[in-house]
Amino acid sequence: MPAVRPAMVDNHPENTRPPLASQLFDTRPLFVEAMRRFRECLEVIPLLRRPDVLVERELAELREQAQQFPRVRQELAAIRPLRRSFPWLPA
Repeated sequence: MPAVRPAMVDNHPENTRPPLASQLFDTRPLFVEAMRRFRECLEVIPLLRRPDVLVERELAELREQAQQFPRVRQELAAIRPLRRSFPWLPA
């Protein structure tokens, strides 16, 4: 599922600025490359890209589901190293 924002060129200034929470999983080149390296989280990404989603709230709901569903726990665990790929986010 594509993100809502328009595609950007690699050298566009928006690609290097820290994102808003709602833009954490956009199609910026840096993000797309990181997502390719951490494929285990790809099932969760569409949930975090929905236009009406509040990323923090969705992640909290997924954390609750992870207590009962091992697969959700694995997908959330895969987001941690993905986030470390973004230098402006806390690990």
